[in-house]
Amino acid sequence: MANQHLPALVTVQISTVVSAWTRTTALTTHQSYQKAITDLDLLRTQRKTIKDHFARRKRGLNDTRRLLIDEERQSLDDIAPTEEKLKALIMWYEDERTEQAQKDAREALKHPEKASLVRVSDDRSQPRRSTWHAVVDDLTALVKAVAEGRVPPEAVMPCMPALNLMARQQKAFFSVPGVSVEVKEYLVKERSS
Repeated sequence: MANQHLPALVTVQISTVVSAWTRTTALTTHQSYQKAITDLDLLRTQRKTIKDHFARRKRGLNDTRRLLIDEERQSLDDIAPTEEKLKALIMWYEDERTEQAQKDAREALKHPEKASLVRVSDDRSQPRRSTWHAVVDDLTALVKAVAEGRVPPEAVMPCMPALNLMARQQKAFFSVPGVSVEVKEYLVKERSS
C-alpha cells in the first residue's frame, strides 16, 4: 500500500490506521467510538496532504497539457474558416452540375429531335452525409404525447439539476408527480469558527 511518492510519515500513519480497522465490523464501546473519530480525522488530514502533494506534481503537467491543447485549438481554428468555405463551394458546384444535368435531361425528353447525347450524373467527388436531429418546438405537446402513450417516455429526460435544486430548497415539502426524494446523510468535519 505504501506509495513511494508520498512522505514516509504519511504512508506509515495511513497503513497503521488502515490495518487497525481492517477486521473491525462494529463499534461496541465508547472508547472504540472515540478512536474511530480520531482516526477518521487523521485520515481526513492525510487525504488533504495527499491531494496537496499530488496537486503540486500535477500542476506542471497540467500547465504543459493546457499549452498543447491551446496550440492545437489555435492551429485548427486557423484552418476551420477555409475548410468550411471550401466545403460550401464544392457542394454548390456539385449541386449546380447535377441540377444542370437534370435540366438538360428533361429538355431532351421534351424535344428528342434536338437532343444530343446527354449524360446525367450525380458526379459528386466529395462524399456527403446527412444527419438528422430532433428540435423540440413545443415541449407541452411532447409531454402530452408521452402521457398519452404515443411517444416513449425516453423522449423526455428529466432535468436532474433543476429537480435536485427544488428538492434541496423544498426538502420534506418537495412534491413533483413521479419524482421522489432520497435523503443521504454524510459525516462532515466540524467547521471551526
